[in-house]
Amino acid sequence: MTNAKNLATKDGVKVIENNVLRTTVVAHASDNLRPNYPPDATPAAGLYDHLKEAMESSVEGGTSVYLKLRSNAHVDLEDFYHPFVEYFAPKLAQFFKSNVFILFENTAKNKKWFAVAALYPRSNKLITARVILSKKRSNIKDVVGLIKESKEVTLSTAKEMLSSHLNLERLKLIGNVTTVIAKGFGDSEIRVYGGEGGEGVIVIPLRRPKWSLKDFPDELAEELRTLVVEPIKMGMKVAPKGLLLMGPPGVGKTLMVEAIAKELGKKIMELDPGTYRSMWYGQTEKILKNILKKAMNRDDIVILLDDAEFLMDRGMSIHEAYVSEMNIFLKMLQSEKRPLIAMTTNHPQLMDQALIRPGRIDVLIAVGYPDKKFRRKIVENVLKRYGIEASEEIKDKIVRITRWFSNAEIDALIRMAVAKGKGKITDESLTWARNRFNINETERQRIQEGIKWYVSKMQGMVISYVKDPSEV
Repeated sequence: MTNAKNLATKDGVKVIENNVLRTTVVAHASDNLRPNYPPDATPAAGLYDHLKEAMESSVEGGTSVYLKLRSNAHVDLEDFYHPFVEYFAPKLAQFFKSNVFILFENTAKNKKWFAVAALYPRSNKLITARVILSKKRSNIKDVVGLIKESKEVTLSTAKEMLSSHLNLERLKLIGNVTTVIAKGFGDSEIRVYGGEGGEGVIVIPLRRPKWSLKDFPDELAEELRTLVVEPIKMGMKVAPKGLLLMGPPGVGKTLMVEAIAKELGKKIMELDPGTYRSMWYGQTEKILKNILKKAMNRDDIVILLDDAEFLMDRGMSIHEAYVSEMNIFLKMLQSEKRPLIAMTTNHPQLMDQALIRPGRIDVLIAVGYPDKKFRRKIVENVLKRYGIEASEEIKDKIVRITRWFSNAEIDALIRMAVAKGKGKITDESLTWARNRFNINETERQRIQEGIKWYVSKMQGMVISYVKDPSEV
């Protein structure tokens, strides 16, 4: 027997605390089969059919069936989970005349929805129990042991409730336990239904960040850790939920978002208008709401709105659909439960100011053209990424001749010099490559001063890496 304590009864459902796994166990009793979830009215019916097919050929005693689940456009794992507890798990037990144990592992939200046990008795009464892990177990290494332990706890808890907690007669259980491991709900994408306008299923991939804060100057990286990364990692209530990165094209704004996400151990979900905008009236707002609803339920992502000038001032709009779209974003940025949202822009003055006020955007990060220290870091990173050997003299020369270059232009210059030098960087190939660039230093100095002026007018927390011309 498990070490269980009766906590509450709500709507006829017993809830007990189980101290063995520090889990919450919820029990249901089924008189025949509960009609709450008819097979043709729930997405779980499809999963039931797959499980039934997989189990029919391997339902012998003690058999385990492994099933990899894929994200569904309409529902999340929880939407499958509850119908299984109340309808499909007992149905499987009845069909196979066997006790059924189903282990759900939801990696998409960094928490595990643990297990379902359906016990098959000799009468028409079935008992199901579900186990919900109340403590994150992301550090679990012994998966086999975890499955065994959770199975024993869930099944014994169900038996205990069968005989006492639910005041049912003690019934002799027949058959062995069939284990189904339902793992996944793919954490590499978000899928939503595009509606009736012909969009079908919209798939938004989640990418793992490749860049690190080590790729940026120490001064900038330290400020980002202090004001953004560490408060979020520590779970502070004052931790920022919205970032706006501004600066000229090619200075590494998007890469900085990736670096922050990597430091936090999160993936990037990039959202752009082409993902959700529809030609059908009212469909844009529906799709956007569905995407954001899915994203809001995740704690393993950073939402990136790159080149966010498309969120322009509503006063400049002539279409009511855009105003509705903006209002959805404004509401999202007010939600306390939202994941970290980062926007990048070259022209912050074009964006709706209600969007970037404190409370919605908590930290403004301004980045200008790189100074000597930053250029040195960029040169070393580029050479390492392409596997190119270069002497210290060559590195110094690249730093010297790339004044007022953006990060992307330094990358391009190195690639051109390597191509001209037949795989190597020489003085001649470097000079040849530099002559292909036309950099208007006066214009770029004006852009730099404009960024500094805009930063001086911003409210809230500001992280600025915009250097004076003498430092560039």
